[in-house]
Amino acid sequence: MDLSPFRELAGATGPFATVYLDVSHDTAQAGKQIDLRWQSARASLAEQGADPPTLAALDRALTEAPPAVGRAGRALVAGGGKLWLDEPLRVPPPQPLAHYGALPDLGPLLAGRTPGIAHVVAVIDRTGADLRGFAADGSLAASPEVEGDRHPVHKVGGGGMSHGHIQHRVEETWHANAKQVAEEIDRLVGTLNAQLVVLAGDPKARADVRDSLNHRCATIAVELSGASRADANEETVTEAVQSLVANIAAAHGREIEERFVQELNRPGGHAVSGLPEVTAALRMSTVDTLLMDPEVERAHQIWVGDQPTQLAVAQEELRDLGVPNPRPEPADAALLRATAATGAQLQMTPGLRDGVAALLRS
Repeated sequence: MDLSPFRELAGATGPFATVYLDVSHDTAQAGKQIDLRWQSARASLAEQGADPPTLAALDRALTEAPPAVGRAGRALVAGGGKLWLDEPLRVPPPQPLAHYGALPDLGPLLAGRTPGIAHVVAVIDRTGADLRGFAADGSLAASPEVEGDRHPVHKVGGGGMSHGHIQHRVEETWHANAKQVAEEIDRLVGTLNAQLVVLAGDPKARADVRDSLNHRCATIAVELSGASRADANEETVTEAVQSLVANIAAAHGREIEERFVQELNRPGGHAVSGLPEVTAALRMSTVDTLLMDPEVERAHQIWVGDQPTQLAVAQEELRDLGVPNPRPEPADAALLRATAATGAQLQMTPGLRDGVAALLRS
């Protein structure tokens, strides 16, 4: 799981108010019920010491947003009067969660997130393509449209030199348009660090585009039938793409877990298991992927300083490193902050010792 969207938040100075709220809008009394839940959570935050500007930022976020459709939840983080995070939840929390502290409480959000990968979808014809680029969390990051030359794009019957010349010009136009689409796909893949390209639309056009992709994009490209730019079956395409993304993400997760076991059992392998070992590795910024049990004990605490990588299982460790005034914080929040700040990945994996392990950078 890519935590780069949380990197700025990880480096920010708290305290932060974190709220998980059921905002389902599926009954006549939904608006009133949402307000009651928020007022209860707001009162809890105020009791914990949340400042008025931060509470006001949450007020605005919750009252100004359009109502959800059906069952839904919201995860919000605010601090210093600024709204840092506002994410929809497909499954509403069973009860409101309101936390005010030095670190944002991202554990429930990430534990409930469906694994995904950044990907690009292109619906192609002979004149261009409609593109959509998605981030790893499934959010739409870009939706450019490529329009190439429209004349000539259709071959005609006949014979003679003139006819052959027209046919040649049509094929040149097809090739140029395919190359233009491929260049935009290559750019989007590079920008998003995408791990999947889905090519839909006219079979011959998408084959030409695939042939024009750079090597990396061609190796992650999959062709999908049953859609066209003129009359794309959006629901069918979306379902097929979601299935592909889920399968690739699951395979990627299994690969990480298998590599972790291999490295852990290999003498001098690049893997560690257990809270003290993982904490030390994050402190040294040597973690490639943090593996965390979704059911990790949230009440457990470790010691932290002001910087994300200032963390240890014992207060004396940080004092010996020259960190002034170490303080205890929830272990999952501190580990996730350090993971996001150092650019490491996250993999939710059940059954780990102490609930955490890590693959290390080579």
